[in-house]
Amino acid sequence: MVGAGNPGLQSGEWVMSRPAAGFNPLSLPFGSKGSSFEMVTHAADHHRAYLERSLGAHAAYTLHYHLVWSVKARRPLLQNAVALALRDHLMQVGEQADIHILAFHIEPEHVHVLMSPRPDMAVSVAVQRLKGSSSRHLRQAFPQLVALQEGALWNTGYYVRSLSEVSVAQVKAYLDSQRARHGL
Repeated sequence: MVGAGNPGLQSGEWVMSRPAAGFNPLSLPFGSKGSSFEMVTHAADHHRAYLERSLGAHAAYTLHYHLVWSVKARRPLLQNAVALALRDHLMQVGEQADIHILAFHIEPEHVHVLMSPRPDMAVSVAVQRLKGSSSRHLRQAFPQLVALQEGALWNTGYYVRSLSEVSVAQVKAYLDSQRARHGL
C-alpha cells in the first residue's frame, strides 16, 4: 500500500483508497481468522469505508468490477513518473466521479482496477471516465507519450468482470500476488 514510508509507486504495486479510522477489520463478514477469504488489515480498513459509502438514502448496493485495459500496442510506457501520475490521477477521478477504487495494479503495459461505481452509473461510463481522463492527463503531462502513440494512449477495448463478495477477496489476493509474479 502506498502511504507513509513508501511515497512512490513501483511498477506492479497496487493501491487502496479512503482509509477508515478506528475500524476493527476482524468485524467484517469475509470469513473467520485464518480462513482463505480473510482480508488483510489495510484492505479491510479501506473496504469498511467503501461499505459505509454504499448505503444511500434509498438504496444499499454492492457492485464490484475488475477492469483491465492496456497501452496501445502494449508498449511498456507506465513506469516511474508516468505510473505515479496515473496512480494519482485514477484516485482523483475516482473521487470526483464517485467511482470507488478499491485496489489497482499498474504494470508497464496494462492497468488492473478493482472498482465500485454508483448503481446509477453504467460500467461503460465508469470505464470511459477512467480511461479517457487518464489518457488526456498523461498525454498533457508527458508530451513524449504523444509522439510515441498514434492518436491514443490506450487500446480501444477493455476487459471487465462483475464480482461477488467472495471474488472481491480473491481479486485483491490476485493483485497482491502480481508483485511477486512479476519479480518486483
